[in-house]
Amino acid sequence: MMPARQLLRAFLLFWCVTFCTAASAQNTLWQVRSETATIYLLGSVHLLRHSDFPLDPALDAAYERTDLLVTELDLNAADPIETQALINRIGRISNGDLEDWMGAIDYRRAHELAADMEVDLDRLRGLKPWLAAITILQLQLARLGFSPDLGIDFYFAGRAKSDGKPVLGLETMEFQLEQFDSLSQQRQSEFLLQSLEEAEDIPGDIEAMVKAWKSGDAAALSRVLEEGFTGYPELYERLVKNRNSNWLPQLLELLNGDKDVLVVVGALHLVGTGSVIEMLEQRGFAAQQL
Repeated sequence: MMPARQLLRAFLLFWCVTFCTAASAQNTLWQVRSETATIYLLGSVHLLRHSDFPLDPALDAAYERTDLLVTELDLNAADPIETQALINRIGRISNGDLEDWMGAIDYRRAHELAADMEVDLDRLRGLKPWLAAITILQLQLARLGFSPDLGIDFYFAGRAKSDGKPVLGLETMEFQLEQFDSLSQQRQSEFLLQSLEEAEDIPGDIEAMVKAWKSGDAAALSRVLEEGFTGYPELYERLVKNRNSNWLPQLLELLNGDKDVLVVVGALHLVGTGSVIEMLEQRGFAAQQL
């Protein structure tokens, strides 16, 4: 089954290399230069707490030195009503309900596990298992004080909106949701069940991720990525490597342009085999961690 840790990684990647890391590295931030442009690649944690602020001044300095902000989604262009309608269209069950999808035995087990977390699964009966799992995880993280409104991408998108700085999105919300929705019905049910069974691990896992992110510990983040996807190579391809490959032409185009750019994507996209950093280095661009 898919472990809860995998759900947490996937959620933080969407919503909120093997390379040597200098001992003095302080941030999950890299600088890549061409003859005409500089790109700052900032790894994001998509949900943070008020206590995680203020950010290191180096992150704000990178933003201030750039002409364009690039994020996974253009958050400033997103319409909340249209976004909710899209989630309802893709994530809700059109025929039957969650118990029909999972079967009576698995649903009963999921219901019991959710009740242990003080969550009434019957209130989520209309959702597909993947969306029910993410909804419950988001509720659990909210109880710990984590909010997508405090995520790094939201923070810089808000600054860009106030400053009138242009924002470019690398993907659409529909594409991101379909990465979960295209999982098989059985895989989705496993997704929900195992995430509930391992819910008690989530507080320690996210604390470790945030600690590694704050200290710029790329090696630790790389281990988080490797452990989270162990045994699930198809999910690693779908959720990480393929998306990195999809972004690469856009990043190369920016490096061939004449604007300095801050690119904010999930931190786990910048570490490990097949990372954005590795792909850029393979094409001759040196990446310096700041």
